Amino acid sequence: MQIVDSRQRLSPTLSSTACACSTCTARCCIEYTVTVTGYDVWGIVSGLKLAPQQFLVYSQATSNVAGAFKLDQSGNAFDIALDKVRDDRQYKPCIFLAELPGGGGRCGIHAFRPHVCQTYPALTEDSIVALRKDVLCPTGAWKLVHMNVGAWQDQIHEFVLHRDIYEYVVQLWNRRVDSALPGTRYSIDTYYDFLLNFYQRLAVITTVLSENSWIEIVKEWNVNRSTHVLIGDEQDSIQTKSACLAKFCRDLERLLKRFKPSVKQDSLSEKQNINSNWLARGKPDNSLAVST
Repeated sequence: MQIVDSRQRLSPTLSSTACACSTCTARCCIEYTVTVTGYDVWGIVSGLKLAPQQFLVYSQATSNVAGAFKLDQSGNAFDIALDKVRDDRQYKPCIFLAELPGGGGRCGIHAFRPHVCQTYPALTEDSIVALRKDVLCPTGAWKLVHMNVGAWQDQIHEFVLHRDIYEYVVQLWNRRVDSALPGTRYSIDTYYDFLLNFYQRLAVITTVLSENSWIEIVKEWNVNRSTHVLIGDEQDSIQTKSACLAKFCRDLERLLKRFKPSVKQDSLSEKQNINSNWLARGKPDNSLAVST
Protein backbone atom coordinates (compact mmCIF):
# COMPACT_ATOMS: atom_id res chain seq x y z
CA MET A 1 0.00 0.00 0.00
CA GLN A 2 1.27 3.45 -0.84
CA ILE A 3 1.20 5.67 2.23
CA VAL A 4 0.12 9.23 1.41
CA ASP A 5 0.90 12.05 3.80
CA SER A 6 -2.44 13.52 4.92
CA ARG A 7 -0.97 17.02 4.76
CA GLN A 8 -1.30 16.65 0.98
CA ARG A 9 -5.08 16.61 1.46
CA LEU A 10 -5.36 20.01 3.14
CA SER A 11 -3.00 22.16 1.13
CA PRO A 12 -5.10 25.08 -0.07
CA THR A 13 -3.58 28.25 -1.42
CA LEU A 14 -2.97 30.43 1.61
CA SER A 15 -3.33 33.82 -0.03
CA SER A 16 -0.43 36.21 0.53
CA THR A 17 1.94 33.35 1.34
CA ALA A 18 3.98 33.70 -1.84
CA CYS A 19 4.26 37.46 -1.47
CA ALA A 20 5.11 37.33 2.22
CA CYS A 21 7.66 34.56 1.84
CA SER A 22 9.36 36.34 -1.05
CA THR A 23 10.70 38.82 1.49
CA CYS A 24 11.56 36.10 4.04
CA THR A 25 14.72 36.60 6.07
CA ALA A 26 14.42 33.09 7.60
CA ARG A 27 14.42 34.42 11.15
CA CYS A 28 11.70 31.94 12.09
CA CYS A 29 13.98 29.09 10.96
CA ILE A 30 16.88 30.49 12.96
CA GLU A 31 15.53 32.03 16.16
CA TYR A 32 12.75 29.58 16.98
CA THR A 33 13.11 26.08 18.33
CA VAL A 34 10.70 23.98 16.26
CA THR A 35 9.05 21.38 18.46
CA VAL A 36 7.37 18.58 16.55
CA THR A 37 4.70 15.91 16.94
CA GLY A 38 5.05 12.22 16.20
CA TYR A 39 3.14 12.78 12.98
CA ASP A 40 5.65 15.40 11.86
CA VAL A 41 8.46 12.95 12.54
CA TRP A 42 6.73 10.18 10.61
CA GLY A 43 6.08 12.53 7.67
CA ILE A 44 9.75 13.49 7.38
CA VAL A 45 10.98 9.93 7.85
CA SER A 46 8.59 8.40 5.32
CA GLY A 47 8.87 11.26 2.83
CA LEU A 48 12.63 11.83 2.88
CA LYS A 49 13.85 8.39 4.01
CA LEU A 50 15.78 9.86 6.92
CA ALA A 51 16.23 8.33 10.35
CA PRO A 52 14.89 10.43 13.25
CA GLN A 53 18.37 10.58 14.73
CA GLN A 54 19.52 12.52 11.66
CA PHE A 55 17.29 15.53 12.29
CA LEU A 56 15.88 15.44 15.83
CA VAL A 57 17.11 16.43 19.27
CA TYR A 58 15.31 16.11 22.57
CA SER A 59 15.39 18.35 25.59
CA GLN A 60 14.05 18.33 29.11
CA ALA A 61 10.50 19.57 29.53
CA THR A 62 8.11 20.18 32.39
CA SER A 63 6.76 16.75 33.26
CA ASN A 64 3.12 17.83 33.38
CA VAL A 65 3.15 19.41 29.93
CA ALA A 66 0.98 17.54 27.43
CA GLY A 67 3.17 15.71 24.94
CA ALA A 68 6.17 15.42 27.26
CA PHE A 69 7.48 11.85 27.24
CA LYS A 70 9.47 9.89 29.80
CA LEU A 71 12.43 7.57 29.37
CA ASP A 72 12.49 6.25 32.93
CA GLN A 73 10.66 6.61 36.25
CA SER A 74 12.79 9.48 37.57
CA GLY A 75 10.13 12.09 36.85
CA ASN A 76 12.11 13.72 34.04
CA ALA A 77 10.22 14.34 30.80
CA PHE A 78 11.28 15.48 27.34
CA ASP A 79 10.21 17.21 24.14
CA ILE A 80 11.50 16.56 20.63
CA ALA A 81 12.42 19.28 18.14
CA LEU A 82 14.21 19.76 14.85
CA ASP A 83 17.96 19.89 15.30
CA LYS A 84 20.01 23.01 14.69
CA VAL A 85 23.18 23.49 12.67
CA ARG A 86 26.15 23.04 15.00
CA ASP A 87 28.32 26.12 14.57
CA ASP A 88 29.48 29.21 16.51
CA ARG A 89 26.57 31.49 15.67
CA GLN A 90 24.42 32.76 18.54
CA TYR A 91 21.22 31.85 16.70
CA LYS A 92 21.68 28.57 14.94
CA PRO A 93 19.56 27.78 11.88
CA CYS A 94 17.27 24.79 11.56
CA ILE A 95 19.09 21.79 10.15
CA PHE A 96 16.76 21.89 7.14
CA LEU A 97 17.22 25.57 6.28
CA ALA A 98 18.78 26.07 2.86
CA GLU A 99 20.71 29.29 3.42
CA LEU A 100 21.02 31.69 0.50
CA PRO A 101 24.01 33.83 -0.47
CA GLY A 102 23.64 37.28 1.06
CA GLY A 103 21.39 36.08 3.90
CA GLY A 104 17.97 34.57 4.35
CA GLY A 105 17.03 31.14 3.15
CA ARG A 106 14.27 28.73 2.28
CA CYS A 107 12.94 25.55 3.86
CA GLY A 108 14.75 22.55 2.43
CA ILE A 109 11.86 20.18 3.21
CA HIS A 110 8.94 22.45 2.35
CA ALA A 111 6.54 19.65 1.38
CA PHE A 112 7.25 17.79 4.64
CA ARG A 113 7.76 20.69 7.05
CA PRO A 114 6.12 20.30 10.49
CA HIS A 115 2.58 21.53 11.01
CA VAL A 116 3.76 24.34 13.28
CA CYS A 117 5.79 25.67 10.36
CA GLN A 118 2.89 25.23 7.92
CA THR A 119 0.62 27.36 10.09
CA TYR A 120 3.13 30.09 10.95
CA PRO A 121 2.50 32.98 11.58
CA ALA A 122 -1.21 32.30 12.12
CA LEU A 123 -2.97 31.05 15.22
CA THR A 124 -6.54 30.97 16.49
CA GLU A 125 -7.91 33.09 19.30
CA ASP A 126 -11.44 32.10 20.35
CA SER A 127 -11.74 30.17 17.06
CA ILE A 128 -10.78 33.27 15.05
CA VAL A 129 -7.65 33.29 12.89
CA ALA A 130 -5.15 35.90 14.02
CA LEU A 131 -1.46 36.69 13.59
CA ARG A 132 1.04 35.84 16.29
CA LYS A 133 2.25 38.80 18.32
CA ASP A 134 5.86 37.62 18.03
CA VAL A 135 6.01 37.39 14.23
CA LEU A 136 9.61 37.56 13.03
CA CYS A 137 8.74 38.28 9.41
CA PRO A 138 9.51 41.70 7.88
CA THR A 139 7.07 44.39 8.98
CA GLY A 140 3.92 44.38 6.88
CA ALA A 141 4.66 41.03 5.23
CA TRP A 142 1.40 39.56 6.49
CA LYS A 143 -2.02 41.21 6.42
CA LEU A 144 -5.14 39.29 7.42
CA VAL A 145 -7.19 41.14 4.82
CA HIS A 146 -5.08 39.51 2.10
CA MET A 147 -5.06 36.04 3.65
CA ASN A 148 -7.39 33.16 2.86
CA VAL A 149 -8.54 32.93 6.47
CA GLY A 150 -10.64 29.80 5.89
CA ALA A 151 -7.67 27.91 4.48
CA TRP A 152 -5.43 28.97 7.37
CA GLN A 153 -8.06 27.80 9.83
CA ASP A 154 -8.24 24.42 8.09
CA GLN A 155 -4.47 24.05 8.42
CA ILE A 156 -4.55 24.98 12.11
CA HIS A 157 -7.41 22.54 12.72
CA GLU A 158 -5.43 19.71 11.14
CA PHE A 159 -2.45 20.63 13.30
CA VAL A 160 -4.65 20.49 16.42
CA LEU A 161 -5.95 17.03 15.47
CA HIS A 162 -2.45 15.63 15.00
CA ARG A 163 -1.20 17.30 18.16
CA ASP A 164 -4.08 15.77 20.15
CA ILE A 165 -3.37 12.32 18.74
CA TYR A 166 0.31 12.72 19.61
CA GLU A 167 -0.65 13.49 23.20
CA TYR A 168 -2.62 10.22 23.29
CA VAL A 169 0.38 8.34 21.91
CA VAL A 170 2.66 9.91 24.51
CA GLN A 171 0.19 8.89 27.25
CA LEU A 172 0.41 5.33 25.93
CA TRP A 173 4.20 5.42 25.96
CA ASN A 174 4.42 6.97 29.43
CA ARG A 175 2.14 4.30 30.85
CA ARG A 176 4.49 1.71 29.42
CA VAL A 177 7.43 3.42 31.14
CA ASP A 178 5.59 3.78 34.46
CA SER A 179 4.64 0.09 34.49
CA ALA A 180 8.15 -1.17 33.70
CA LEU A 181 10.40 -2.79 36.27
CA PRO A 182 12.09 -0.30 38.63
CA GLY A 183 15.38 0.96 37.21
CA THR A 184 14.34 0.41 33.60
CA ARG A 185 15.65 3.03 31.21
CA TYR A 186 14.54 3.37 27.59
CA SER A 187 16.73 4.93 24.93
CA ILE A 188 15.55 7.76 22.72
CA ASP A 189 16.04 5.41 19.78
CA THR A 190 13.45 3.08 21.29
CA TYR A 191 11.00 5.98 21.67
CA TYR A 192 11.50 6.95 18.02
CA ASP A 193 10.88 3.35 16.94
CA PHE A 194 7.69 3.33 19.02
CA LEU A 195 6.44 6.50 17.31
CA LEU A 196 7.18 5.30 13.79
CA ASN A 197 5.58 1.94 14.48
CA PHE A 198 2.39 3.63 15.70
CA TYR A 199 2.13 6.20 12.91
CA GLN A 200 2.69 3.59 10.23
CA ARG A 201 -0.42 1.86 11.54
CA LEU A 202 -2.32 5.12 11.81
CA ALA A 203 -1.51 5.86 8.15
CA VAL A 204 -3.34 2.67 7.15
CA ILE A 205 -6.48 4.16 8.76
CA THR A 206 -6.18 7.66 7.33
CA THR A 207 -5.15 6.86 3.76
CA VAL A 208 -8.37 5.00 2.97
CA LEU A 209 -10.40 8.12 3.74
CA SER A 210 -11.65 10.32 0.93
CA GLU A 211 -10.56 13.94 0.87
CA ASN A 212 -14.06 15.09 1.83
CA SER A 213 -14.21 12.62 4.73
CA TRP A 214 -10.84 13.80 6.03
CA ILE A 215 -11.91 17.46 5.86
CA GLU A 216 -15.10 16.59 7.77
CA ILE A 217 -13.15 14.69 10.44
CA VAL A 218 -10.66 17.52 10.93
CA LYS A 219 -13.39 20.13 11.20
CA GLU A 220 -15.59 18.24 13.65
CA TRP A 221 -12.64 17.05 15.72
CA ASN A 222 -11.93 20.67 16.59
CA VAL A 223 -15.57 21.39 17.41
CA ASN A 224 -15.93 18.42 19.79
CA ARG A 225 -12.42 18.11 21.22
CA SER A 226 -13.65 17.64 24.79
CA THR A 227 -15.68 14.53 23.91
CA HIS A 228 -12.97 12.41 22.32
CA VAL A 229 -12.10 9.11 23.95
CA LEU A 230 -9.05 9.16 26.21
CA ILE A 231 -6.83 6.19 26.91
CA GLY A 232 -8.20 4.32 29.88
CA ASP A 233 -11.08 6.77 30.34
CA GLU A 234 -13.80 5.33 28.19
CA GLN A 235 -16.71 7.63 27.51
CA ASP A 236 -19.16 6.53 24.86
CA SER A 237 -19.71 9.87 23.18
CA ILE A 238 -19.68 8.36 19.71
CA GLN A 239 -23.36 9.14 19.20
CA THR A 240 -22.61 12.87 19.37
CA LYS A 241 -20.28 12.67 16.37
CA SER A 242 -20.82 12.43 12.63
CA ALA A 243 -20.51 9.00 11.05
CA CYS A 244 -17.05 9.84 9.65
CA LEU A 245 -15.65 11.13 12.93
CA ALA A 246 -17.32 8.36 14.94
CA LYS A 247 -15.65 5.68 12.83
CA PHE A 248 -12.30 7.49 12.93
CA CYS A 249 -12.50 7.74 16.74
CA ARG A 250 -13.38 4.05 17.04
CA ASP A 251 -10.50 3.06 14.77
CA LEU A 252 -8.13 5.34 16.68
CA GLU A 253 -9.32 3.99 20.01
CA ARG A 254 -8.81 0.39 18.86
CA LEU A 255 -5.34 1.22 17.61
CA LEU A 256 -4.38 2.88 20.89
CA LYS A 257 -5.70 -0.01 22.95
CA ARG A 258 -4.19 -2.78 20.84
CA PHE A 259 -0.87 -1.16 20.04
CA LYS A 260 1.48 -3.17 22.23
CA PRO A 261 4.75 -3.71 20.35
CA SER A 262 7.67 -5.26 22.16
CA VAL A 263 9.80 -2.47 23.59
CA LYS A 264 13.47 -3.00 24.30
CA GLN A 265 14.57 -2.04 27.80
CA ASP A 266 17.92 -0.24 27.89
CA SER A 267 20.28 0.58 30.68
CA LEU A 268 21.46 4.16 31.06
CA SER A 269 24.21 4.68 28.52
CA GLU A 270 25.81 7.08 26.08
CA LYS A 271 23.12 5.97 23.68
CA GLN A 272 20.80 8.54 25.27
CA ASN A 273 22.74 11.34 23.57
CA ILE A 274 20.77 14.25 25.01
CA ASN A 275 21.68 17.61 23.52
CA SER A 276 23.73 18.90 26.45
CA ASN A 277 23.60 22.49 25.24
CA TRP A 278 19.80 22.41 25.47
CA LEU A 279 19.85 20.97 28.97
CA ALA A 280 22.40 23.54 30.10
CA ARG A 281 20.13 26.43 29.21
CA GLY A 282 16.80 24.71 29.71
CA LYS A 283 13.87 24.73 27.34
CA PRO A 284 14.19 27.77 25.05
CA ASP A 285 11.59 30.48 25.58
CA ASN A 286 11.15 30.96 21.85
CA SER A 287 9.72 27.54 21.01
CA LEU A 288 7.46 27.65 17.97
CA ALA A 289 3.98 26.46 18.90
CA VAL A 290 0.35 27.07 18.04
CA SER A 291 -2.26 28.65 20.29
CA THR A 292 -5.82 27.38 20.10
